[in-house]
Amino acid sequence: MSGSGGSVLAGQTTETENQVLKKLELVGASKAFSGIYALQDVDIELNAGEVHVLIGENGAGKSTLVKILSGVYQLDAGQLKINGKPVTLASPMDAIKRRIITIHQELMLVDHLTVAENIFLGKEHTRKSGFLNKKRMVEESAKLLAELKQDFSPLAKISDLGIAQKQMVEIAKALANNCQLLILDEPTATITNKEVEILFQTIERLKKQGVAMLYISHRLEELHQLGDRATILRNGQKVHSGPMKDLSIEDMIRHMIGRDLGQEFPTLPPPGEKEVLKVSNVNVPGKLKNAGFRLNQGEILGFYGLIGAGRTELMRTLFGLEHLTEGTFMLNGKPLEVKSPRKTMRQGIGLVPEDRKGQGLILERSVKENVSIASLDQLAHLGFLKKKKEAAMVQDCIREYAIKTHDQETKVLHLSGGNQQKVVIAKVMSTVPDIIIFDEPTRGIDVGAKQEVYRAMIELLEQGKSIIMVSSDLREMIGMSHRIIVMSNGAVTAEIPREQATQELILSHAFHVEQSS
Repeated sequence: MSGSGGSVLAGQTTETENQVLKKLELVGASKAFSGIYALQDVDIELNAGEVHVLIGENGAGKSTLVKILSGVYQLDAGQLKINGKPVTLASPMDAIKRRIITIHQELMLVDHLTVAENIFLGKEHTRKSGFLNKKRMVEESAKLLAELKQDFSPLAKISDLGIAQKQMVEIAKALANNCQLLILDEPTATITNKEVEILFQTIERLKKQGVAMLYISHRLEELHQLGDRATILRNGQKVHSGPMKDLSIEDMIRHMIGRDLGQEFPTLPPPGEKEVLKVSNVNVPGKLKNAGFRLNQGEILGFYGLIGAGRTELMRTLFGLEHLTEGTFMLNGKPLEVKSPRKTMRQGIGLVPEDRKGQGLILERSVKENVSIASLDQLAHLGFLKKKKEAAMVQDCIREYAIKTHDQETKVLHLSGGNQQKVVIAKVMSTVPDIIIFDEPTRGIDVGAKQEVYRAMIELLEQGKSIIMVSSDLREMIGMSHRIIVMSNGAVTAEIPREQATQELILSHAFHVEQSS
């Protein structure tokens, strides 16, 4: 669409942009940082009309490979070939000119611009006068959103959209660029089952149109549905390549971590009978309708719902982030004040947020600063920070939560997704809460890191803590919850004991559909 005559690149179309991509190859690809290989002697071949799945734990080299194909990094050794000819992608713009489009795990959108402005950013339609043709961009954006079955306006500001809607804007942006190679990095991590189905239909359509695709996901069960071939990385090296149909989930895990994983979910200890939290009749206009629940000591209470169901809004209200219109909160039989996050934390409730990078971490700061920031008042005396006490506390957290980092001063942005999540958990636990809210605790992290998070949750239960877990992963919801609360349209529609929970039953209540007896 945007390659047509009205874009700012009109009249600048090069032979490179018109070239049909039939095959892209990385041969002997290596990339090192500070002498340590992130990628070493890796070969991969991506063909038109094929979905190639890239599998590996966090830190295996997937992101480095993607950044090489996106023009962000250049190879230290090896070659990149397109249709058999060596090429150099010196910048992300070089990749885009060759219609290599990447949808990154961390979304690359401009919050203060509209949906249409983001979709055509850098390839804006213009009139003969040189002024922007906003009407045309809005119309074409509306068509792209309709293709993706999205009902929000092209004129909506990105900052007003939910995280799943932002992901669909990224996909629309890729479609607008007439991509020939589409790289999708964890595209289903933040979207609902309905949107996953739309995405898969879009991928099948692009495949029939001859688009090559590289697909990355930690949701191993979805890879068989999409993938034609697979490459598996471990510690920066290729350990397997072959047809997807020849790989079981067990095979994938064994190649990824070099051993059998064993049981996917740990055994949950039985919950206590003491009620530690009771929430009743919570109302927030347009978000929550008479929502309520109870939580026992030593229990993991799961919350499931589709986008807009109200799960996160209820947790934000409990944590003091949303203005409460009406509702009652009782903590250990006494009124809980939910006026601000600081007041909620002081009463013994912690929140591990859904968006760890946007809400849980300061990426440019060190591991030490991120872990200690929530408990500075406990680490200071007369307004001065006790640095030795801070360092000792952070070191204890690094050991307790098995955070893989060079040292305390390492910037959090250099850690893998799983280790970033563990830093957020360590930060929250430094405030010594009795109740911890985990909002999408394993989103975007690999199977090994997931098990470490699960083990940390079990250890919290054994210490007498209680957990509220919001998750969009139905397997995780059933495997890691004692009871499951289902929400739809801001209201609680079901409470399901673990032993009765099935994916079908949970979804029926999430869509608020009555089951026949």
